[in-house]
Parts: sequence; C-alpha cells; structure tokens
Amino acid sequence: MNPNALRTRETSEWLAKADEDLAAANLLANAGLDQNALYHCQQAV
Repeated sequence: MNPNALRTRETSEWLAKADEDLAAANLLANAGLDQNALYHCQQAV
C-alpha cells in the first residue's frame, strides 16, 4: 500500500472513531452522565 493510500485509510478510520465518540457523548449527556460525556467529547478531537 502506498503512503497516501495508507494515510487516507487511517484518516478515515480516525474520523469514524471520532463520530462514534460524539454519538456516545450525546447518549451519555442525555442520560445525565456529564463527566463521561465530556470525556468522549475530548476523545473526538
């Protein structure tokens, strides 16, 4: 795999994980678990 393809794949995986962290943060915030929600917000950046 060439370096650009690898970088593209890894970036896509990272962005997908960030989306999961934001979804988790939203669920946790709606459940009143603010500290855990904030952790996932931080992980998403």
